[in-house]
Amino acid sequence: MESHHHHETHDHDAHQHGAVAHQPAADADEAYRRAYAAALPDLGRRVVPVELEPREIDWEFSPGTTTRAWGYNGRIPGPVIEARVGDVLEVRFTNRLPQPTNIHWHGLRVPAAMDGTEMVQRSVASGETFVYRFRLPDAGTFWYHPHSNETVQLEMGLYGALIVRAEGEPQLDAERVLVLDDVRLDKSGQIAMTVLLYDLLKPVSKTGSALAAAFGLIGCTGLGPELAPAYRFVRHLQQQGLPARPERRANDACSAGGAGRGDD
Repeated sequence: MESHHHHETHDHDAHQHGAVAHQPAADADEAYRRAYAAALPDLGRRVVPVELEPREIDWEFSPGTTTRAWGYNGRIPGPVIEARVGDVLEVRFTNRLPQPTNIHWHGLRVPAAMDGTEMVQRSVASGETFVYRFRLPDAGTFWYHPHSNETVQLEMGLYGALIVRAEGEPQLDAERVLVLDDVRLDKSGQIAMTVLLYDLLKPVSKTGSALAAAFGLIGCTGLGPELAPAYRFVRHLQQQGLPARPERRANDACSAGGAGRGDD
């Protein structure tokens, strides 16, 4: 059986969005082992092995312009993963990025220990490997993406589709899976600095809510002192003519944190 990494010695500071601490419970490793052992395919179904590696790539949006981005297995979007209801998906995930990451299986009913958020799993450090293993109970078209520094990592290109097929589906001559995203490029053809500021802002706000202060909560009243450095930093960039454009999203409450993505 493939050995799987539990991160017992991995030191990872808790991230917070507002008052919610993003760190796994003390028994997270034991919960992972139980979920791994319980993931068995239905009678007649199989284990579907998948290798995923997020890494830096050169992405050509338009002829002659190369954009530095991040992709799964060297491509954007990541590879389409296909399986059937009752199969077990076993994903060997090796992080080749310069920062921690993980995978969240958006819309899938999976055990919490395999859900790929910082509430239940310590993010996978650069160079580490983590194995996700779970049974697929529902048919549908889903997607996978990181839930570690997700505002930056999604914008850099980390997302892909997952299709779970049911028995008796209609047979088609052909089908095409579309994964749509909008990306803002700067004048040099690189992903705009606005979204990449998160990495620069993290050191000045230990709460992890710096991005909310910079891009979601500007104009709100009652920002705590821990968010003020992020606000001043973005204002400084604006004064220097750099593309830092704080925006207040209409659907973001002033007390909300992070990128306004809820539980996605």
